[in-house]
Amino acid sequence: MSSIPKILFIPVFALILWIRCTPQPAAPDIEVEALPIDEDQTLHATVFTFDEEVDLINPTFLRIVNEEYLVVLDGRDENLFKVFRLPDLEFLYSWGRMGPGPDEFQSLSSQKFEAIGDTVILRSAFPAKLSYYTVTDTAFVLVDERTIPEMNMQIAYPSLTRIHDSLFVASYGLFEQTEFEYAAIVPGLDEIQYNFGKYPETHLEGREKFEKYLKMFVGKPDGSRIMAFYYGYDQLKLFQSSGEPIRWVQISDPYHDLVDGEARFRGFGDASGEYIFILGFHLTNSAEVTMDDLDSIRFSLEVWDWEGQPVHRVMLDRQAMVFAISERYGMLYGFSLDDNSEIYRFDISHLFGDHQQAES
Repeated sequence: MSSIPKILFIPVFALILWIRCTPQPAAPDIEVEALPIDEDQTLHATVFTFDEEVDLINPTFLRIVNEEYLVVLDGRDENLFKVFRLPDLEFLYSWGRMGPGPDEFQSLSSQKFEAIGDTVILRSAFPAKLSYYTVTDTAFVLVDERTIPEMNMQIAYPSLTRIHDSLFVASYGLFEQTEFEYAAIVPGLDEIQYNFGKYPETHLEGREKFEKYLKMFVGKPDGSRIMAFYYGYDQLKLFQSSGEPIRWVQISDPYHDLVDGEARFRGFGDASGEYIFILGFHLTNSAEVTMDDLDSIRFSLEVWDWEGQPVHRVMLDRQAMVFAISERYGMLYGFSLDDNSEIYRFDISHLFGDHQQAES
């Protein structure tokens, strides 16, 4: 049986009015010092390689489903999804193909999908909708479909992120002229419901502003909070799921350098009920490099709590550019842009334990 809860519709007009009346800070309100990096605590990956049966060609995204499966989106026309059993990545099957026929996808996003319980949520552009599939040992089973606002340049749809079942959030797109950074979307409704989170004060507009303030955000699994972090600014933002700001954190960090002549601080992120896990970028020397020169960049795993405080920081020995966290097994699963045929597994169980012991 699917674990999808029924839609809990938000009293939209009252919420819009309340958000507009809520003060939105224009600058960071607290400063936090980043944790030091202990080179002796570098995490070393177990590397999984696969034979021709798996045929992993171009992985673009992955999610943990129900703490049973690792589902990998493979950017191709057929065998779109690869399903592995946790924790040792036993390959189960491939599923899905692009095309106009029944049970095929005409415009599936190749950049991201969501997972909640035993269900994955896939986004299509034409028509604009979310499709909900239960994942089993042998197949994906369609259980629900819900409309979302039509694709346009107003919304950066690759950023669409589930916060809870009646709320998804996306960044405003390249050409939207707005002081707000985020748009709230309710599945089943065809219009953006409200905006929140103001941009920092800037003279930039349109595409320049969008590219300068590229960010990623994650939702707390209970649907109560959102954390946003910029790729090129050492800052974090915390919001209630209603859009009410909690705090805007300026991070003081001596380990960060320049990439492509500009700062590149953080990349991908994932979240659990207690922590946010974020990929950090670091250069191996002080020279400027490009993101194409991945050998000159090292990667760390930053762990933050939902109050915006740092908890752990360790180096990774592999370029896990996209990853997912298994709380049950205490593992991080990820892949690199360098070798698309491999999946990495890092044991992070001690990160949970150390913090729990420190609090007890």
